[in-house]
Amino acid sequence: MLAEDAPRTAPERLFDCASLAVAENSNGLAACATDFQPGPFGFVRILVIDRGMDAEQTGALVQRVIEVETYRTLGAARRATPRAVDRCLQAATG
Repeated sequence: MLAEDAPRTAPERLFDCASLAVAENSNGLAACATDFQPGPFGFVRILVIDRGMDAEQTGALVQRVIEVETYRTLGAARRATPRAVDRCLQAATG
């Protein structure tokens, strides 16, 4: 969570532009950005830019962002598992 500071918080500068996604919340008090790429420690970086939210709004937004990333990751893992099993079966019968 960073206060908006254009040179320091510009998503284009911090993330891979080829897969960059930026969203502004409905009242314009925050923006979120990510490139969905795991960093060196295996975590996806998400930038939340504060444009004047109070503590309650900040907590709610960060909670929603983390929930969405968790569901996205779990969905990707569920899709990868059948593919891995299929490859193992093909190799075993192949």
